[in-house]
Amino acid sequence: MRLGLPWQVLFSRLLGTLPPKLSNRHHKLALVEAQRVLTDYLHGTRAIPFSHADHIVSNSPCALSAFVAQVAVPPDAAVADLRRALTRFLYYQPVDEFEFFFESIGLPLSSCAAAASSRGIFLSDDAPLLAAVSTLIHYGFPWTKLGLLYREESSIFSSVPSCLVTRLRALEALGFHRICVIGICLAFPTVLTVDAEPDGEIDRLFLDLRTVFVDFSLAERVPDDNVDAFVQICRRIRVFYDLGSSRGAMGELMGMNLRIFLELDEKAIAEKLKFFIELGMEEEKVGPFILGCPDILDFDLENPIIAMPEYLKRVGLDKKKVILLSKSTSDQLQEYFDCLLQMGIHAMNLSASLRLLHLALFKIFSPQCCRCRLLYSTQTIILVSSSHEASSSEACIEYGFFYVINHGIGEGIFHKVFEESKKFFSLPLEEKMKLKRNDAHRGYTPLYAETLDTSTEFKGDPKESIYIGSNSQDDLNQWPPEESLPLWRATMQSYHQDVLSVAKRLASLIALSLNLDDNFFERIGAWDVPTASVRLLHYPGELSASDNGKYGASAHSDYGIITLLVTDGVPGLQICREKDNYPQLWENVHHIDGAFIVNVGDLLERWTNCLFRSTLHRVLAIGKDRYSVAFFLDPNPDCLVECLESCCSDSQPPRFPPIRSGDYLKERLGKLGIFPSSISLRCFTSSAHPPPPPTSSPLCIRKR
Repeated sequence: MRLGLPWQVLFSRLLGTLPPKLSNRHHKLALVEAQRVLTDYLHGTRAIPFSHADHIVSNSPCALSAFVAQVAVPPDAAVADLRRALTRFLYYQPVDEFEFFFESIGLPLSSCAAAASSRGIFLSDDAPLLAAVSTLIHYGFPWTKLGLLYREESSIFSSVPSCLVTRLRALEALGFHRICVIGICLAFPTVLTVDAEPDGEIDRLFLDLRTVFVDFSLAERVPDDNVDAFVQICRRIRVFYDLGSSRGAMGELMGMNLRIFLELDEKAIAEKLKFFIELGMEEEKVGPFILGCPDILDFDLENPIIAMPEYLKRVGLDKKKVILLSKSTSDQLQEYFDCLLQMGIHAMNLSASLRLLHLALFKIFSPQCCRCRLLYSTQTIILVSSSHEASSSEACIEYGFFYVINHGIGEGIFHKVFEESKKFFSLPLEEKMKLKRNDAHRGYTPLYAETLDTSTEFKGDPKESIYIGSNSQDDLNQWPPEESLPLWRATMQSYHQDVLSVAKRLASLIALSLNLDDNFFERIGAWDVPTASVRLLHYPGELSASDNGKYGASAHSDYGIITLLVTDGVPGLQICREKDNYPQLWENVHHIDGAFIVNVGDLLERWTNCLFRSTLHRVLAIGKDRYSVAFFLDPNPDCLVECLESCCSDSQPPRFPPIRSGDYLKERLGKLGIFPSSISLRCFTSSAHPPPPPTSSPLCIRKR
C-alpha cells in the first residue's frame, strides 16, 4: 500500500505534536537559571544551609536537567520569564531533594533513585542526615566524596555528631594529620561506625596504618592538601585486606614497600593478588608474599606471549648474555619459555611442586616435567634438560638468597621447634653451660662467645645458640635433661631429619641447574659422612649499654653448600649483595610465613667459580627478642671442592685451587681462634665465617 503523503511530511507533523524543546543556547541558559532558583528554594524555602544548598544543586547536573525538562517554557523565553516559570513550577511541584542530594555526593546514578525511594522528598525531614553531613563537611570532607561513605556505611549519616567527632579525633591522636584522616575514612568507612576496641579489627587496622603513614613517613610524601591522593593510597592498602591479609600484621611490610602504594594502580595490585589466590595459595599468605617479593607486581603474569630475548633483558640479564643465548639456542630457549608459561603458570599444580622464591620471584618447577626443568628468577632464567648444551649455563643464578615454600614441612612443626627453643634459652645460664659446645662442635654457645666479623671494634656478638648434629652421630650431641624438657630431643631429631630431606632435594635441583646429574653430590661423596647441623639461635631483646651499636650477628657468609633458615618473624636479617663494595649497601630480608630463607655457602661458590654467590649477611640488634633456626648442609670433610667444568672456560679460568671441605673449614675457623688442632675434621662442622678482608683472602671477590 502506498502512502498518500510523502513520509517526510508525516514525520514533520509528528514532531510538531511533541512539547516544544529548548535550543542548545536556551537550554544552557535554563540550566543556569534553574541552578539559581533551586539553590534559593532549598535555602530560603526549605531552610537548608546555603553552603549545603549550593553544593547540592551545583553537583547534580542530571537531576537538574531532568527538572528543567519538566518545566514548560517557550523556546526563546527571556531570562526573567525563565526564572518566573521555574519558580512557579516549584510552587506546585516540589522536587525530590534526596535525588539531588545523592547525586551531589557522588553516588552512581543507578543508586540515587533507589536510595531516594526509601525516604520522603524533603531533606529537612531527615535531621540526623543533615547534622552528620554538617559535621563531616565542617571537618573537611569534600562534599562530592561523601558518597564513598554512604555507599558502604549509610549508618554514618544517622550517627550522633559528637560520636563522629570523637572517632575523628581519635585518629588524629594516633599521629595522622587531618587530610590523612579524611583519606583513611573515605577508604575505610567502617572506622566511622564503631569505636576502636583494644586488639579489635579497627584497632589492628589503625596499628598498620600508623606504621605506614607515621612510622615509615608515607604521609610526608603526599601533599598535605591532596585528599584524592590519600584516598588512592588508602584504597591500594585496602586491596590487601579485602583479599585476605590480616589486619595488624601488614604494617611493616607495607612500610618497606611504599612504592607500591604511591605508584601502582589499585586494579593491578588486585589482579596480582587474585592470580596467586587462584593458584591455590592461602588468602592470608598472599599479601605478605607479594610484599616480601614486590617485584612480582611488575610482571605481566597473564600474558602468555612474550618474546624471549626482550624478556631476558627486562628481568635484568646482561645484554651480552642475552645476545649469546639468543644466537646459540634461540629456538630452544623459546620452547623452554613456552613450557614455563604453559606448565608453570597456567596449569601447574603447585601443591605437587617445590617452588623456590628469589627475594623477588623465584621458582623451581618439579623435576617431573618431562620436557624441561626450569629455574626462574627476576635476575635470570636457568634452563636445564637432558639435552641442554653447555651454553645454557650462562643463564645460571647469580643471587645468593631466595625463599623455599611448598617444601612439605608444616607450620605446626616450625611452631613446635620454636616453642622448644624458647624453653631451652629460658633456662638458667648454669644449666645451659652444662651443655657447653664440645670438641665435636655440638652444644651451647653463650652470649659474646663468637665474633663473626673480626674487623669490627666489638668483641663478641650478643647472641646465644646451640648446635645439634646428625642423628646418625647422636652420641656426639648434647641434650638437656628430659625431666626439664621432655619433648626437646625428639623434636630436634625429627626436625633435623625433615630438613635434611628438603636440603638434599634442593641440592639435587641446584646440580640440575648447573648442567649436572641430579645425584652429583651423592656421586662425589658429599653425604658420605653426615655433617649437616641444626643451630638454634636467640638474640636477646634487652641489651646492656656496652652493646649499643652491636649487631646480633656481625657480617659474615656461611661456610658450606646451602643454609636453610626459619625465623619467628621478628625483623633484623640483612644481606649485602656486593660484598666488595665500600661502603656496603644492606637490604632487609622479609619474613614469609612457612618459608625457608635459603642462602648459598662458600663451598658452593667455589664449586661454581663464583657463579653462585655466597652472600654477606648480618642480623641487627633491634631491642626485641628474636629466635631463628638455621640448618647447615655441609659436605663430607674429605669431599674435594674444585671448579665445575660447566662453570669455567678459557676466558673464565678457575678462581680457586681444589681444596678438601675439612681443610677449608679448618683454615677459616682457625682465623677465628675457635678450631683446636686436636679436633677431628670428621666430627666438626661449622656454620659461618667472617667476611674476608678487602686485600688478601682466599675468598672470591666477584668482579663485574
